[in-house]
Formats: sequence, C-alpha cells, structure tokens
Amino acid sequence: MKKSLVLVLIVLFVAAGLFADAGVGGWGRVITQITGSDVDDSDVMFDMAPNWSGNGGRVRHDVFGNGDNVGFRAEVDGNMGDNFYSASYGVGEFLYVYAMPVEMLKLSAGKFQIDTMRGGIGAATGTGTAYFSGDLEDMLFSRMRTNDGLAAAIMPAEGVDILALISGSPAGGDSTMEDATKTIQVGAQYKIEGVGRIRAQYIGENTWGGSVASEDVQAAFEYTGMDGLKVDAGLKYDLSDAEDPTKITVAGTYAMDKINATLAAELNVGDDFDARIFAAGIYSLENSMSARLEVAYQMMEDDNKVCIYPYVQKGLSNGKMTLGFKFEAAMDAEVNSWALPLMIEYWF
Repeated sequence: MKKSLVLVLIVLFVAAGLFADAGVGGWGRVITQITGSDVDDSDVMFDMAPNWSGNGGRVRHDVFGNGDNVGFRAEVDGNMGDNFYSASYGVGEFLYVYAMPVEMLKLSAGKFQIDTMRGGIGAATGTGTAYFSGDLEDMLFSRMRTNDGLAAAIMPAEGVDILALISGSPAGGDSTMEDATKTIQVGAQYKIEGVGRIRAQYIGENTWGGSVASEDVQAAFEYTGMDGLKVDAGLKYDLSDAEDPTKITVAGTYAMDKINATLAAELNVGDDFDARIFAAGIYSLENSMSARLEVAYQMMEDDNKVCIYPYVQKGLSNGKMTLGFKFEAAMDAEVNSWALPLMIEYWF
C-alpha cells in the first residue's frame, strides 16, 4: 500500500510539471505534552496531545497543478494515530480535478472541500480549549465538502457566488441516484461592498462524516465594514433533530496595533439549552513572538467545564511553535486537570 502511494506521488510530481502553475506543498503539526490531574493515585504523563489525526501528529504532502481552465490537487497524510502501530498513510482532504468550460463556471469532481462561504473567524488552537462541536468557522457557516462528489461553482456577477454539490457513497464507489440526490448541498452568497456578505444554504445527508448534521438549513451574515473589526453570526436549523433543532453561533474579532481579541458563543436552543463561550487575546511582541490567553466555558447538562490556557507563540520562517499551561476544571465530575503542551507546526 505504501509503495503504491509513493508511486502515485511520483506520477503526480511529473504531472504537476506539465501545468503552467504547479508545485508541491505541505503542512504538518505535532503536539507533545506533560499532563496531570487531582484524581487520586493518578500519574503525571507524557504523551502526544489530541490532534486531527487522533493522538499524535500529522505530516501532509500536497501536489497541485493549475492550467488556464483545468487542474488538479492531491493530498497525502501521514498520521501517527494513538501509537506507532496504528499509524496510517493515505489520502488527505483533497484528491480531485476541476475544469472551467466557461469563465463563470467551475466544475470539481473527486474528494474536496470548498471554503468560499465558510465562516471567516476561527478559534481552535488544536489543544481542545474551544469546546465547540466543530471548528468555529464551520459552526458559523459550514463549508462544502465531499468524499466522492461533483460540485458546480457559478459566478454570474461580481460579488455573487452560487454553489451546488452532490455526493456519492461515503466510502467511494457506486451510489443510486436516489441516494445521491439526498446528499445535495446548495448555497449562495452576496458580498456587499464596504459592509460584508450574506450567505444561505441547504445541506442534505452529509457523507463526509464531519460536524455537519443531516438536513441543515443555514443562514449567516458577516460584517467587515469597520477597519480591524469582523463580526460573523450564523443560524442553523436541523430538520432531522426534533428536540434541539436550532443552533446560533456568533463571533467577533478586533485588531488594533499590537492587540487582537476574539469572542465567540455557540447556543443550542430546543428542549435543552447548551452554551459554549470562547474568548482569546493576543499581544504581539518583538522577534515574531506573541503572548496569548484563551478562556473557554461550556454549559451542558452534567458536563459543565472551564478551561484557561495562557501560552506564548513564536513565528518561524514557515510555521510556528507554542508553549503554554492549560488548566481545565470539570465541575460536575469535580476533577481538575492540567497540561504543558508544546506545539510545532509548519507549512510551505
């Protein structure tokens, strides 16, 4: 399997050279940490912190080629997993081709995601402080994503985007047309110059297996009319959840001189009321360094907790590294825990 993937990468490298705009990129992240808690007889541990690949780290290779009206992108991820024996090496988030038969239409086929309308404010650092049920960007307004699908992006006028996506089987392969039509995701956005943008979409049965629920109706407004200020508010109504159908997420970020502040809240409204609140502050120092503080609070039945995470970040030539102290109190379980996480991340 690994030899086959290496052969595929070699072929892609050669193919990339045939395109006018082609290249090879990459991204990776590893978090190590020392952890402890006030549970009786608990040990101080050293391990790899939770990451997108579970425990451990991820190293990604990215190959792309863009012609005048056709191109491709292929990602391969190396994931450590829970331990060395559960490590994996396989297709990442992109393995697709695209074509633009006319200037206003782009067709994409394969495994991919489209962030054109996705929420524009992020919060998660990769150390689990935000508590959101998904990435904050997707909580505000979900991206389009598929494991095995076809998408059309239409740009009929300046500031207007119309997107439509249909997916096949979650594992790839054949799917009946009846099942495929249940996965339809269609949306549109309109950008208002000097004000922001309005978005709305319908999501059918999501086959990605991510944070998007089945049959969501979503609407959002993002305000960018003031220098340094961005506010994004999203509303989701889950047609498949009779008990807790409504989810509201609001986030704002403001930057001034050396200071940057972010505040976000996610509310689930229905038979139960759940809330998650996240606040972060950044103070820029010299030599590409910054002092940062994140505070998160979750209010849920039998799962109330708070997390405080001060840390420093050092910018690198093609990446960053962070070192901090994370304290978490689970009020219902009456357990306090702590961690000293060190994160190293690169991109090129």
